[in-house]
Amino acid sequence: MINEVALTLLFALVGWKVALLYLALGLSIAIVAGWLGNRTAEYGEISGKLGAGYG
Repeated sequence: MINEVALTLLFALVGWKVALLYLALGLSIAIVAGWLGNRTAEYGEISGKLGAGYG
């Protein structure tokens, strides 16, 4: 996940290379986490546990 304020501060204080690295790593982690979460939910490994007791 990416914090816009942290990205702006990194760009201003350290430079564009570090800010770009932060942006790339944050996006990569968010995309992989979302993909894994959806993939696991499709197979019912998480959805059964989270859905128990709700409805």
